[in-house]
Amino acid sequence: MLRAGPLSEHSRLLDETFVNAWILIQDAKALAADEDGAPKARSIAASLADAYLGPISSHVVDPDGALRSTYRGNSFLEGASYEAFLRKAGE
Repeated sequence: MLRAGPLSEHSRLLDETFVNAWILIQDAKALAADEDGAPKARSIAASLADAYLGPISSHVVDPDGALRSTYRGNSFLEGASYEAFLRKAGE
């Protein structure tokens, strides 16, 4: 469950619809380059590294490992709706 903050109002949508995970960009790049790593994990990590938008970004990956959508964290400051992003990615 998320603490109070910009995402707290969307915590139920996140809890009911998505698995939430965090990865640092340097870790995603290292995982993508790890020849001994699982192919699906390497593919997802490479997609995340390629889609990197900045230090705070959100990515939705489907169960097959395909990157479905990306959201730049600073979009909150521009009035973008994170809930709309999540709903569209979940379609």
